[in-house]
Amino acid sequence: MSLQTMLRGYPREAADMAEGAYERAKDTAAPRVLAFAKLAEARAYGRAGEAKAAGVALTRSEELLGSIRPDSHDPDWLSYFTRARLATPSSTLW
Repeated sequence: MSLQTMLRGYPREAADMAEGAYERAKDTAAPRVLAFAKLAEARAYGRAGEAKAAGVALTRSEELLGSIRPDSHDPDWLSYFTRARLATPSSTLW
């Protein structure tokens, strides 16, 4: 939903959605899911011209991806999202 909102021209609302998703799931979701939410937040802040907030969210996404362990129980639908895959959207933030 955050991505759709950002693409429709409402980046601040999109950032709020992504941040809300992260906050709601941070105690129960797998690290890869949380990293994906933080990436969505970073992209939205980048689109809104808020470089510092984008950087903070992107850094957290990278940290979360780095914390993944074999027993993290990541969902199959997000298995493609790796540190290497994070590099592409990261390059478009600024």
